[in-house]
Amino acid sequence: MHDNVSSLLHMYRLQARETTRLQARSNMHSAAHVRMRPEDVEALTRQTDSLHIFIVLFSTSNTKEAVSIQAAHTVYILPNKNSEWVPLRVVASHAYVRGMRVSGIIHRAVVHLVRE
Repeated sequence: MHDNVSSLLHMYRLQARETTRLQARSNMHSAAHVRMRPEDVEALTRQTDSLHIFIVLFSTSNTKEAVSIQAAHTVYILPNKNSEWVPLRVVASHAYVRGMRVSGIIHRAVVHLVRE
């Protein structure tokens, strides 16, 4: 049986080998991380891409902490150690359940973000 949810990472090219892991936080999570495609990391550092949609795999810092991401929440991403947090608004999210480590706790989501 084909698992549409598991194909999200493939469809959005968010597999670990194709992405960069960055520190993140949100309204509900003080410590988290995201996986972003390299071209999105580059676009994140440019101020001119105001209409760019960033698609990331958002993960809580602890697998026992359920992810809580909703539309209109803000996700802050740190592009590199020498930069400032970049605020992005959540426009959509999809729970990602494949490979859950703790039964019943969803700690990852594929999230669509835009500049605030």
